[in-house]
Amino acid sequence: MEKIKIKKSKRIRNIGILLLIAGLVASFVSTLISLALMLTSTGFLMYSSIMHRRAREYRWAFKNPQTEVERYLAKVEKAIVKRGISAASWKESRRDFKINGVTVDLLIKGDTGIRGMGVAFSRIMEKMVPSYPVAVLIFSRESQIPLRMVKQIFKAAFRHVEREKLHWCCVFVASSEGFSSQCINYVESLLDRRIGFVLFDLREKTIHRNPVFISKSLVKYAKI
Repeated sequence: MEKIKIKKSKRIRNIGILLLIAGLVASFVSTLISLALMLTSTGFLMYSSIMHRRAREYRWAFKNPQTEVERYLAKVEKAIVKRGISAASWKESRRDFKINGVTVDLLIKGDTGIRGMGVAFSRIMEKMVPSYPVAVLIFSRESQIPLRMVKQIFKAAFRHVEREKLHWCCVFVASSEGFSSQCINYVESLLDRRIGFVLFDLREKTIHRNPVFISKSLVKYAKI
């Protein structure tokens, strides 16, 4: 009887030790998860604060928009620079920028890197989030934009991506008079993953885009 009691006692003690170890491991893992979440949250808040400070210091291309199209461009510019920090770090805006004979009403340049958060943290983030040049090109017209011009815009964007070695480029084309069905079908057939292409009808407030990740990610900034 005593041997049986001793065996049971040892078994209970072993189970208790295992439960204690399991509890300690669970507590340690929980602490690590909490620490990781805290660091991630702190890092995001720091990054967000820096990006918003940069937005306040940003040299805006459209300060006093006059026409409907200019007001749209100004709103899109602010939306991308202020709220588009998850897509890229935006550096500058330029008006009336020419690309292969096509005039871009607004060019917004940036990159995918994360900077301005201390040397050590920036170096860590460089390994996690490589820095690649990116851009947003915005074209606008008060009249309806024909298919021929839409094709020219895409070719200009393609050449700009090739020449500047951009990681991606998103093109917004806004018109006060809308787009033909041929334009819409053409844009929806564009499959180059590096180039997002968005048509925005200012009159009907409708949006059409090509089925790639870039346009899907940035199309929300065209919904003004």
